[in-house]
Amino acid sequence: MIDWSTLHDAYGPAHAIPGLLDRAIGGDQEAVDRLWGRLCHQGMITPASIAALPQLADMAKTEGVGDWALDLAGAIASGLLQHHGADEEVARCAATLAELRAMAAAGCGPAWTERPT
Repeated sequence: MIDWSTLHDAYGPAHAIPGLLDRAIGGDQEAVDRLWGRLCHQGMITPASIAALPQLADMAKTEGVGDWALDLAGAIASGLLQHHGADEEVARCAATLAELRAMAAAGCGPAWTERPT
């Protein structure tokens, strides 16, 4: 269980994130927009962004949620090379990151997944 009260997002304490995730999975576009703003503000990620990755991965697998969850998770993953202050959380999310990569690759089609190594 994530203690959101100990994390921060782009605007400060991350206490709003669980409610926004709940609303977003229900199809609330305003909640989706607010999640983008709080978890990946202009490409900046925070510890709350990384902590949200497992839930975003689960949401990306949920039919009817749309591509926004995978898109947001991808945007967060693309920010992992910047300073975010959550290296331990990134390590804990390694399996989730691998799962997200596989989901993204599956959505890109065979030309992307069958590239030479």
